Amino acid sequence: MWSQAEILLLQAIGTSCTAGHQCKSGACVDSVCCGSASCPTDSTCAWPTSLGSCRKKLGAVCTAGTECGSGSCVDNRCCNVACGGQCEACDVAGAEGTCTAVTGTPHGSRAACGGAGAGTACGAKCDGADRVKCNFPGSGVACGTAGCSGSVETHVGTCSGAGACSDVPKSCGTYACGATACKTSCAGPTDCIGGYYCKAGSCVPTEGLGKDCTKVSDCATGFCVDGVCCGVASCAAGSACNAKATAKGTCAKELGTTCKVDDECGSGHCIDGVCCGTTCDGQCEACDVPSHLGQCWPVSGAPHGPRPACGGATDCATKTCDGAKDTKSCVGQTVDLTKTCAPAKCDGTRFTPVATCDVTGTCPALAATSCVPYRCDDGGCKVTCAADTDCAPGYQCAAGKCGPRTSSCSTDGRSAIDEAGTTTSCAPYLCKKGYCARSCADSSECTDGTLCNVPLATCEPPPPPSAVADDGGCSHHGNGKAPAGFAFAIAALLLRKRGAR
Repeated sequence: MWSQAEILLLQAIGTSCTAGHQCKSGACVDSVCCGSASCPTDSTCAWPTSLGSCRKKLGAVCTAGTECGSGSCVDNRCCNVACGGQCEACDVAGAEGTCTAVTGTPHGSRAACGGAGAGTACGAKCDGADRVKCNFPGSGVACGTAGCSGSVETHVGTCSGAGACSDVPKSCGTYACGATACKTSCAGPTDCIGGYYCKAGSCVPTEGLGKDCTKVSDCATGFCVDGVCCGVASCAAGSACNAKATAKGTCAKELGTTCKVDDECGSGHCIDGVCCGTTCDGQCEACDVPSHLGQCWPVSGAPHGPRPACGGATDCATKTCDGAKDTKSCVGQTVDLTKTCAPAKCDGTRFTPVATCDVTGTCPALAATSCVPYRCDDGGCKVTCAADTDCAPGYQCAAGKCGPRTSSCSTDGRSAIDEAGTTTSCAPYLCKKGYCARSCADSSECTDGTLCNVPLATCEPPPPPSAVADDGGCSHHGNGKAPAGFAFAIAALLLRKRGAR
């Protein structure tokens, strides 16, 4: 059974140890007196901000920050910091638990990379260096392919650095495609597009092409398609032989049909990859809006195609197209209401929670909450205590609760601890009921090395042995009386001598 002295020497939870018998809790885990007999393999009792409590280590799987010693659970991993940048993550393979810059697509619930060219080789991506945002590939990145198809020649290009590919597809005009490029001369009809034939090495219009007709016999070409004499028997789906006002008689694509170059379209405008009715070059308008293909239509969100990105982004909001008010510039904004814009903060006894962006696109200034009588950590105000260090100034821990601090004596009785926790030595007296004594009744109320001068009720060092003559207790001091201040010492010496005879 423990003695009172042994119990007082036992270490509190959160203090260093080498064995369980040293701890009041009876458990020494990870060299710390722990409130639990053991911690799971992914946890430790020695996390600096929560000594004595099992908390998950960096990289452990988690669902909330309170599970983690770091106080941050990001991407379902206990993370060393809040790690909220668009292009950083805490679940990168091989670096779980450490906030790391990522490459490619943003992780988890972070906003996807947007802007011009999204999803293409030239679209914005995480580059492994910038943690805050996605960036467009530089001009050294190749894009596009070399070849020829459907009377359109394409080439390998490089990214512009703004989401576009430098390749400009080339129309073959009246000539057909060769193996990898447009033909530039002809030797027969297959070297020309429909409605043209080879004459002296050049492709020229078939006679009568584009004249109005109602029947085949009206046309020298032998084909009456879409009300005009056409160079071919029929046009592909999405095309018509009368679609191009300046070149009736040849198949041209209708509004909304997929295209690569202007010459493919009856309107003469290939915008956003479809045949469009106008040039449609406003920052916040496009011709590829799904429900309005081929029409120049206001867009919402990010600008389409090669148009410049909106810019003007803040920590909480990104400038966007509003879909209505202005087709020439970005006047709207998108707010990420789930984004953490200010981390939780503990200022000793005041806790400010994590702030997320509000509907106005700003980061609200949250008021701090007082944790008194407890202290706080990055997870919030403490609600129990294991030691006085868990309590606010002026409070002390007793039975797991923080209460107002009262004066007390140190374990050895030599010092007094006041309400503010300041320790004061009581020497040469001992501490009584939380305060230093100022008088004594006997030497048991004095510190080691001093004796109680009973007549004066003071604790004093004993006089040197030479102050008392060795005459069997019959020394004479002037008037026959020892000085009152040292009667206690003479008595002690005489008793010591008699006992030795």
